[in-house]
Amino acid sequence: MRTLDSLPSELRQQIVLNSISYEFQEVIPTSPVLPADEEPPSPIPRIRVHTPLSGVCKILQADTQEVLRRWPDAKTGSFGPLETPWDLRCLNLLSRYFTQRATTLNRAWPGIQEMEIHLFDHRKTSWDYPKGQSIGYDLAAALQHECILREWSGDFEGWIPASIKVLKIDLTIPSGPLKVLDECGQGGAHVLEHERVEFQGKFWYHLFDQVVRTLSNIIWDNGFLNFPNKMEHIAPALENLVIETIGTAPDSQVYAMANTRELWRGKWEKKQEILSAYSSTDSKIVLDLSNYTRQIKAKRVELGLDTMENV
Repeated sequence: MRTLDSLPSELRQQIVLNSISYEFQEVIPTSPVLPADEEPPSPIPRIRVHTPLSGVCKILQADTQEVLRRWPDAKTGSFGPLETPWDLRCLNLLSRYFTQRATTLNRAWPGIQEMEIHLFDHRKTSWDYPKGQSIGYDLAAALQHECILREWSGDFEGWIPASIKVLKIDLTIPSGPLKVLDECGQGGAHVLEHERVEFQGKFWYHLFDQVVRTLSNIIWDNGFLNFPNKMEHIAPALENLVIETIGTAPDSQVYAMANTRELWRGKWEKKQEILSAYSSTDSKIVLDLSNYTRQIKAKRVELGLDTMENV
Protein backbone atom coordinates (compact mmCIF):
# COMPACT_ATOMS: atom_id res chain seq x y z
CA MET A 1 0.00 0.00 0.00
CA ARG A 2 1.34 3.41 -0.97
CA THR A 3 1.75 6.03 1.73
CA LEU A 4 0.55 9.60 1.36
CA ASP A 5 4.04 11.02 0.97
CA SER A 6 4.77 8.60 -1.89
CA LEU A 7 1.92 9.87 -4.07
CA PRO A 8 2.54 12.26 -6.97
CA SER A 9 2.85 15.88 -5.82
CA GLU A 10 -0.28 17.00 -7.72
CA LEU A 11 -2.40 14.39 -5.94
CA ARG A 12 -0.83 15.12 -2.53
CA GLN A 13 -1.47 18.81 -2.90
CA GLN A 14 -5.08 18.22 -3.92
CA ILE A 15 -5.53 16.18 -0.74
CA VAL A 16 -3.94 18.98 1.29
CA LEU A 17 -6.22 21.53 -0.40
CA ASN A 18 -9.32 19.50 0.47
CA SER A 19 -8.18 19.22 4.09
CA ILE A 20 -7.92 22.98 4.67
CA SER A 21 -10.46 24.31 7.14
CA TYR A 22 -10.97 27.50 9.06
CA GLU A 23 -12.59 28.40 12.32
CA PHE A 24 -13.60 31.61 14.02
CA GLN A 25 -12.77 32.41 17.61
CA GLU A 26 -14.43 35.06 19.75
CA VAL A 27 -11.89 37.58 20.98
CA ILE A 28 -12.79 40.19 23.58
CA PRO A 29 -10.98 43.48 22.78
CA THR A 30 -8.72 44.66 25.58
CA SER A 31 -9.81 47.91 27.21
CA PRO A 32 -9.19 49.88 30.37
CA VAL A 33 -11.40 49.37 33.41
CA LEU A 34 -14.94 50.37 32.47
CA PRO A 35 -17.39 52.32 34.62
CA ALA A 36 -19.97 50.14 36.35
CA ASP A 37 -22.79 51.41 34.12
CA GLU A 38 -20.91 50.82 30.83
CA GLU A 39 -21.22 47.58 28.88
CA PRO A 40 -18.05 45.63 28.02
CA PRO A 41 -16.95 45.64 24.36
CA SER A 42 -18.55 43.06 22.06
CA PRO A 43 -16.42 40.11 20.99
CA ILE A 44 -14.86 40.22 17.54
CA PRO A 45 -14.16 37.21 15.30
CA ARG A 46 -10.62 36.06 14.56
CA ILE A 47 -9.94 33.58 11.76
CA ARG A 48 -7.68 30.54 12.07
CA VAL A 49 -6.81 28.62 8.88
CA HIS A 50 -5.29 25.18 9.30
CA THR A 51 -4.87 21.66 7.92
CA PRO A 52 -4.11 18.51 9.94
CA LEU A 53 -1.49 17.53 7.34
CA SER A 54 0.74 20.51 8.09
CA GLY A 55 3.87 19.43 9.97
CA VAL A 56 3.29 15.68 9.54
CA CYS A 57 6.51 15.41 7.56
CA LYS A 58 8.79 17.64 5.50
CA ILE A 59 7.16 16.58 2.22
CA LEU A 60 3.60 17.41 3.38
CA GLN A 61 4.82 20.58 5.05
CA ALA A 62 6.24 21.73 1.71
CA ASP A 63 3.00 20.71 -0.02
CA THR A 64 1.00 22.73 2.50
CA GLN A 65 3.12 25.83 1.92
CA GLU A 66 2.75 25.43 -1.84
CA VAL A 67 -1.05 25.00 -1.59
CA LEU A 68 -1.44 28.02 0.67
CA ARG A 69 0.46 30.12 -1.87
CA ARG A 70 -2.31 29.34 -4.35
CA TRP A 71 -5.19 29.52 -1.85
CA PRO A 72 -7.92 30.67 -2.07
CA ASP A 73 -8.69 29.25 -5.49
CA ALA A 74 -11.74 29.58 -7.74
CA LYS A 75 -13.51 26.79 -5.83
CA THR A 76 -13.28 28.72 -2.58
CA GLY A 77 -16.46 30.53 -3.40
CA SER A 78 -19.47 28.90 -1.73
CA PHE A 79 -20.15 29.14 2.00
CA GLY A 80 -22.85 28.17 4.41
CA PRO A 81 -25.02 27.54 6.05
CA LEU A 82 -24.98 30.73 8.10
CA GLU A 83 -27.29 30.37 11.09
CA THR A 84 -26.85 33.68 12.92
CA PRO A 85 -25.71 37.27 12.25
CA TRP A 86 -22.45 36.32 13.99
CA ASP A 87 -21.81 33.83 11.18
CA LEU A 88 -22.40 36.59 8.63
CA ARG A 89 -19.93 38.82 10.42
CA CYS A 90 -17.40 36.00 10.28
CA LEU A 91 -18.07 35.63 6.56
CA ASN A 92 -17.24 39.32 6.10
CA LEU A 93 -13.92 38.72 7.83
CA LEU A 94 -13.25 35.65 5.70
CA SER A 95 -14.03 37.56 2.51
CA ARG A 96 -11.59 40.33 3.46
CA TYR A 97 -8.96 37.74 4.40
CA PHE A 98 -9.26 35.96 1.05
CA THR A 99 -9.19 39.25 -0.86
CA GLN A 100 -6.07 40.43 0.97
CA ARG A 101 -4.32 37.10 0.32
CA ALA A 102 -5.17 37.23 -3.37
CA THR A 103 -3.85 40.80 -3.57
CA THR A 104 -0.66 39.88 -1.73
CA LEU A 105 -0.10 36.91 -4.03
CA ASN A 106 -0.93 39.04 -7.09
CA ARG A 107 -3.60 36.56 -8.08
CA ALA A 108 -7.08 37.06 -9.47
CA TRP A 109 -9.84 35.81 -7.20
CA PRO A 110 -13.54 36.39 -7.98
CA GLY A 111 -14.59 36.58 -4.35
CA ILE A 112 -17.17 34.50 -2.51
CA GLN A 113 -19.91 33.78 -5.04
CA GLU A 114 -22.55 31.86 -3.09
CA MET A 115 -23.79 31.73 0.48
CA GLU A 116 -26.55 29.94 2.33
CA ILE A 117 -28.59 31.29 5.23
CA HIS A 118 -30.89 29.52 7.66
CA LEU A 119 -33.63 32.04 8.39
CA PHE A 120 -35.50 29.86 10.86
CA ASP A 121 -34.62 29.04 14.45
CA HIS A 122 -34.19 25.29 14.85
CA ARG A 123 -32.97 25.40 18.44
CA LYS A 124 -36.47 24.74 19.76
CA THR A 125 -37.81 21.28 18.97
CA SER A 126 -41.04 21.80 20.92
CA TRP A 127 -43.36 24.64 21.77
CA ASP A 128 -46.06 24.64 24.40
CA TYR A 129 -49.30 26.43 23.68
CA PRO A 130 -52.55 26.08 25.67
CA LYS A 131 -54.68 23.28 24.26
CA GLY A 132 -58.07 24.37 23.01
CA GLN A 133 -56.87 27.95 22.54
CA SER A 134 -59.10 29.73 20.03
CA ILE A 135 -57.31 30.35 16.75
CA GLY A 136 -56.66 34.03 16.16
CA TYR A 137 -54.07 36.63 15.36
CA ASP A 138 -52.22 36.06 18.65
CA LEU A 139 -51.44 32.46 17.76
CA ALA A 140 -50.47 33.39 14.20
CA ALA A 141 -48.10 36.10 15.43
CA ALA A 142 -46.61 33.85 18.08
CA LEU A 143 -45.96 31.06 15.58
CA GLN A 144 -44.22 33.45 13.17
CA HIS A 145 -41.90 34.69 15.89
CA GLU A 146 -41.12 31.12 16.87
CA CYS A 147 -40.04 30.32 13.29
CA ILE A 148 -37.73 33.13 12.18
CA LEU A 149 -34.55 33.67 14.17
CA ARG A 150 -35.18 37.03 15.81
CA GLU A 151 -31.59 38.21 15.50
CA TRP A 152 -31.96 38.38 11.69
CA SER A 153 -34.73 40.98 12.04
CA GLY A 154 -32.80 43.47 14.16
CA ASP A 155 -29.65 45.57 13.86
CA PHE A 156 -26.43 43.57 13.66
CA GLU A 157 -22.84 43.94 12.53
CA GLY A 158 -22.21 42.31 9.19
CA TRP A 159 -23.48 42.45 5.64
CA ILE A 160 -23.54 40.31 2.53
CA PRO A 161 -20.22 40.67 0.65
CA ALA A 162 -20.52 42.52 -2.66
CA SER A 163 -19.11 39.52 -4.56
CA ILE A 164 -22.09 37.29 -3.69
CA LYS A 165 -24.11 36.33 -6.77
CA VAL A 166 -26.43 33.69 -5.30
CA LEU A 167 -28.08 33.71 -1.88
CA LYS A 168 -29.65 30.39 -0.87
CA ILE A 169 -32.21 30.45 1.94
CA ASP A 170 -33.31 27.33 3.78
CA LEU A 171 -37.04 27.52 4.51
CA THR A 172 -37.35 24.27 6.46
CA ILE A 173 -39.92 24.94 9.20
CA PRO A 174 -38.72 24.14 12.76
CA SER A 175 -40.35 21.02 14.20
CA GLY A 176 -41.86 22.75 17.26
CA PRO A 177 -43.93 25.41 15.44
CA LEU A 178 -44.81 22.90 12.68
CA LYS A 179 -46.33 20.54 15.24
CA VAL A 180 -48.53 23.33 16.60
CA LEU A 181 -49.41 24.43 13.06
CA ASP A 182 -50.49 20.90 12.17
CA GLU A 183 -52.70 20.87 15.26
CA CYS A 184 -54.45 23.97 13.92
CA GLY A 185 -55.95 21.90 11.11
CA GLN A 186 -59.35 20.24 11.00
CA GLY A 187 -59.96 18.41 14.27
CA GLY A 188 -56.64 19.55 15.72
CA ALA A 189 -56.00 20.31 19.38
CA HIS A 190 -56.07 24.08 18.80
CA VAL A 191 -59.32 24.18 16.83
CA LEU A 192 -62.73 24.60 18.44
CA GLU A 193 -65.36 22.46 16.73
CA HIS A 194 -67.55 25.34 15.57
CA GLU A 195 -64.70 27.36 14.03
CA ARG A 196 -64.03 27.61 10.33
CA VAL A 197 -60.48 26.44 9.71
CA GLU A 198 -58.48 28.97 7.68
CA PHE A 199 -55.67 29.59 10.11
CA GLN A 200 -53.00 27.55 8.35
CA GLY A 201 -53.27 29.54 5.11
CA LYS A 202 -53.21 32.78 7.10
CA PHE A 203 -50.08 31.62 8.91
CA TRP A 204 -48.23 31.01 5.63
CA TYR A 205 -49.30 34.39 4.28
CA HIS A 206 -47.90 36.20 7.32
CA LEU A 207 -44.80 33.99 7.51
CA PHE A 208 -43.75 34.68 3.92
CA ASP A 209 -44.44 38.37 4.47
CA GLN A 210 -42.04 38.27 7.41
CA VAL A 211 -39.49 36.32 5.34
CA VAL A 212 -39.51 39.16 2.77
CA ARG A 213 -39.04 41.76 5.52
CA THR A 214 -36.21 39.78 7.07
CA LEU A 215 -34.41 39.37 3.74
CA SER A 216 -34.73 43.11 3.18
CA ASN A 217 -33.07 43.69 6.54
CA ILE A 218 -30.24 41.23 5.82
CA ILE A 219 -29.56 42.26 2.21
CA TRP A 220 -30.13 46.00 2.34
CA ASP A 221 -30.87 47.73 5.62
CA ASN A 222 -27.83 46.56 7.62
CA GLY A 223 -25.48 47.56 4.80
CA PHE A 224 -26.25 51.28 4.63
CA LEU A 225 -23.65 53.78 5.76
CA ASN A 226 -24.58 57.24 7.03
CA PHE A 227 -22.85 60.21 5.41
CA PRO A 228 -23.48 63.89 6.23
CA ASN A 229 -25.95 64.46 3.38
CA LYS A 230 -26.90 60.97 2.22
CA MET A 231 -26.91 57.26 2.88
CA GLU A 232 -25.00 54.84 0.66
CA HIS A 233 -25.04 51.07 0.61
CA ILE A 234 -21.73 49.34 1.20
CA ALA A 235 -22.40 46.80 -1.57
CA PRO A 236 -24.55 48.34 -4.34
CA ALA A 237 -23.64 45.44 -6.67
CA LEU A 238 -26.06 43.29 -4.68
CA GLU A 239 -28.89 44.67 -6.81
CA ASN A 240 -28.21 41.74 -9.17
CA LEU A 241 -28.36 39.15 -6.39
CA VAL A 242 -30.26 35.93 -7.16
CA ILE A 243 -32.21 34.27 -4.35
CA GLU A 244 -32.75 30.50 -4.38
CA THR A 245 -34.85 28.55 -1.91
CA ILE A 246 -34.00 25.25 -0.26
CA GLY A 247 -36.70 22.77 0.75
CA THR A 248 -40.40 22.44 -0.02
CA ALA A 249 -43.62 23.16 1.86
CA PRO A 250 -44.30 20.48 4.52
CA ASP A 251 -46.45 17.61 3.23
CA SER A 252 -48.85 18.11 6.14
CA GLN A 253 -49.56 21.69 4.97
CA VAL A 254 -50.00 21.15 1.23
CA TYR A 255 -53.77 20.58 1.35
CA ALA A 256 -54.39 23.64 3.53
CA MET A 257 -52.18 25.88 1.39
CA ALA A 258 -53.84 24.61 -1.80
CA ASN A 259 -57.25 25.59 -0.41
CA THR A 260 -56.16 28.99 0.89
CA ARG A 261 -58.05 32.02 -0.40
CA GLU A 262 -56.57 33.77 -3.43
CA LEU A 263 -55.55 36.91 -1.54
CA TRP A 264 -53.28 34.93 0.78
CA ARG A 265 -51.99 32.59 -1.92
CA GLY A 266 -50.66 35.59 -3.82
CA LYS A 267 -47.91 35.91 -1.20
CA TRP A 268 -46.27 32.74 -2.49
CA GLU A 269 -47.68 32.52 -6.02
CA LYS A 270 -46.28 35.92 -7.05
CA LYS A 271 -42.65 36.99 -6.99
CA GLN A 272 -41.94 39.32 -4.07
CA GLU A 273 -39.60 42.30 -4.42
CA ILE A 274 -36.97 42.67 -1.73
CA LEU A 275 -37.07 46.41 -1.09
CA SER A 276 -34.97 48.59 1.17
CA ALA A 277 -36.50 50.69 3.91
CA TYR A 278 -34.04 53.46 2.99
CA SER A 279 -34.73 53.64 -0.74
CA SER A 280 -37.85 54.38 -2.79
CA THR A 281 -36.53 52.77 -5.99
CA ASP A 282 -37.70 49.41 -7.29
CA SER A 283 -35.56 46.38 -6.54
CA LYS A 284 -34.20 43.88 -9.03
CA ILE A 285 -33.97 41.29 -6.24
CA VAL A 286 -37.03 39.06 -6.00
CA LEU A 287 -38.05 36.08 -3.90
CA ASP A 288 -39.55 33.38 -6.09
CA LEU A 289 -41.27 30.68 -4.03
CA SER A 290 -42.46 28.59 -6.98
CA ASN A 291 -39.95 25.82 -6.29
CA TYR A 292 -40.80 25.74 -2.58
CA THR A 293 -44.55 25.53 -3.30
CA ARG A 294 -44.52 23.25 -6.35
CA GLN A 295 -46.45 20.54 -4.47
CA ILE A 296 -49.23 23.04 -3.81
CA LYS A 297 -49.64 23.80 -7.49
CA ALA A 298 -49.92 20.08 -8.23
CA LYS A 299 -52.46 19.64 -5.42
CA ARG A 300 -54.65 22.44 -6.78
CA VAL A 301 -54.72 20.71 -10.18
CA GLU A 302 -55.48 17.39 -8.50
CA LEU A 303 -58.40 18.94 -6.59
CA GLY A 304 -59.76 20.62 -9.72
CA LEU A 305 -59.09 24.09 -8.31
CA ASP A 306 -56.71 25.00 -11.13
CA THR A 307 -55.71 23.78 -14.59
CA MET A 308 -52.21 23.09 -15.80
CA GLU A 309 -52.38 26.30 -17.88
CA ASN A 310 -52.88 28.35 -14.72
CA VAL A 311 -49.96 26.83 -12.85
